[in-house]
Amino acid sequence: MADQTQPEITRLLLAWEGGDGEAFDKLIPLVYPELRRL
Repeated sequence: MADQTQPEITRLLLAWEGGDGEAFDKLIPLVYPELRRL
């Protein structure tokens, strides 16, 4: 995962935790490739 996406991922996780459903939709394309690789 690229270092420059980490702050964005953190921001989206916090937004999702706060109830922002759209944040989840934006988060998945950023993290899915790395999760799949693992």
